[in-house]
Amino acid sequence: RTDGLTIAAGADLRLQATPDAHELYTVRVAYDEERYVPRDLLRASASPAASARHRTTVTLADDVRLWGDRLALAPAVAVEVIASDLGPGLSAGIASAGARTADVLASPRVTAALRPTPLVTLKGGVGRFVRVPTTVELFGDGAFLLPNTSLRPEASIGGELGGTLDLRRPLARLFVEAAFFGRRVDDYIAFVANHAGFTALNVAEERFLGCEARLKLDLAAVFTVAADYTFLRTINGASDADARGKSLPGVPDHRLGLRAELHGGPFRLFYETVYTGDVWLNAQQKFATPGRALHALGASAGPFEGVPFTVAVEVRNLADLRVVDVPLPGRIFDPGQTGAAPLADFFGYPLPGRSF
Repeated sequence: RTDGLTIAAGADLRLQATPDAHELYTVRVAYDEERYVPRDLLRASASPAASARHRTTVTLADDVRLWGDRLALAPAVAVEVIASDLGPGLSAGIASAGARTADVLASPRVTAALRPTPLVTLKGGVGRFVRVPTTVELFGDGAFLLPNTSLRPEASIGGELGGTLDLRRPLARLFVEAAFFGRRVDDYIAFVANHAGFTALNVAEERFLGCEARLKLDLAAVFTVAADYTFLRTINGASDADARGKSLPGVPDHRLGLRAELHGGPFRLFYETVYTGDVWLNAQQKFATPGRALHALGASAGPFEGVPFTVAVEVRNLADLRVVDVPLPGRIFDPGQTGAAPLADFFGYPLPGRSF
């Protein structure tokens, strides 16, 4: 029996100045502290010491509007100073050492938005971004996810370019958005399977290329239909020759969401489906989970005038999908060589059937 408690608190000071109606300067200073307190409920004396992480962030930013406010430029730079004193955490009989680290991380970036016409907006940005490991990645969950207190922060350089189209008519509105993006991530953190479960590791330099598209149509303020699609191609930079250049495990190439909703006054009725494409389960692309679609149906009523009360009902996994056919080892995507397996997430945890 183990118990892990995470406590986080912080303070944020933001100073802004407007030299004129078209520019805004921002200075932000933030401090936050995170503590992780593990306890072995059966052997209190064996509980490791608490861990702490202190982070100070200073951000300088500008937001300037040009060309009659049709062009917006927003450069910014953030500097983080992170000091960590990490204990070993709790695990199921797996030894893990603590660590004491200090990092200074800089994240410069610039974004821009251009509105050449009232209907069209073009947007883009480029920058360097840093992500420190989460508590779960550092200390696991005490059983299935194992601790690794030696994780280094992820650092990525990336950019995006896209645009929106917004058409409005008296009884209809069409909104379309599309964007292309790419980034290179150093010290990418991934959960990797081993003999005892999964461990978060800094695996390699990884690259991500993709696009996102969204369409939303509103008709007569009573019917809305929306579609979201993401294509994501991952390129593994691992040193393993069998994995280098292939897709990352656990990341689908395709994800599509559809939602239709009827609404009038306080009443709503919706249908939703989410399709997730094929997912490789290992870096060598020898085992995979085939794509699947899950459906949902829901309704809500409220709030009513003078009655601040809402009732909502949802049914998830409407088709009660519980068993999927998966390719057998060595016969990937051979329809003649499949076996039944429980519907599960990418870590092997079973997912629920029809849920109310």
